Amino acid sequence: MTSASASTGVFDLVFGLPVHIFVNHAVAVLVPLGALAMVLMVVIPRLRTHFSYLSAAITLLAAISATVAAESGEVLAERVGYPGIHAEWGDALVPVAWALAALSVVWVVLARLTGKGVRVGAIIASVGVVGLSIASVVLVILAGHSGAEVTWGKRVAATSMSAAPSPSPVASSETAPTPTETVPAPADVVVDPPVLTAELVATRNTPESCWTIVGGNVYDLSAWIAQHPGGSQSIVKMCGRDATNDFDRQHGGESSPASFLSTYLLGSLGEPAP
Repeated sequence: MTSASASTGVFDLVFGLPVHIFVNHAVAVLVPLGALAMVLMVVIPRLRTHFSYLSAAITLLAAISATVAAESGEVLAERVGYPGIHAEWGDALVPVAWALAALSVVWVVLARLTGKGVRVGAIIASVGVVGLSIASVVLVILAGHSGAEVTWGKRVAATSMSAAPSPSPVASSETAPTPTETVPAPADVVVDPPVLTAELVATRNTPESCWTIVGGNVYDLSAWIAQHPGGSQSIVKMCGRDATNDFDRQHGGESSPASFLSTYLLGSLGEPAP
């Protein structure tokens, strides 16, 4: 875990606060603004003369801010833990934002040229610009919503629970522990994770009950299938088997996905003691 005060680089802290917090505001503004501006350029030709270059420039700034947000998010995850689906949506936004920026520049150039072939290319580029604009806005919304849930969801739920009226005390016939009696707290009890066999894991091979093996541990990914931004099939194919190689190919060397995977841990792989 990174020190609370020491900065580890340009993507870590600024004025003692995470860079990710600041740059997220830029992403939330620039990506939708650039997308809207480019759509307007496509559908309202009279705006192109004065605003097409500016609109393309905004999409470029949006792509840069999305990249910085993803990089700073990785650094922040090292400090506070992996944010799950929020990081996945943020990572998915980066290539879409860059594709929109690149295609916007291409469209701006083609829209100012003449010729039949150029016109066809401009039409194709305009369709791509509109599609990528919609995709980028959707991804910003998904990333922002999931980030808000990670940051505030549990806190709001906790305050709602604390604000609820306490139930009236009810007389009980059971004898309360005397001050001299010691009642062990749950934290005092250390429970070893269960040991699960490969044969048992093999029986949990459906999307409804999806267990998998990664690095000698067993995980239940049933709840993650529908949320995985890379598509459900990449998780479904891991069900009921050892998917260590699949995980390493996709996330090898990344600490954040490994940290997130640990939240679904069921136990270790092996033969239970008799």
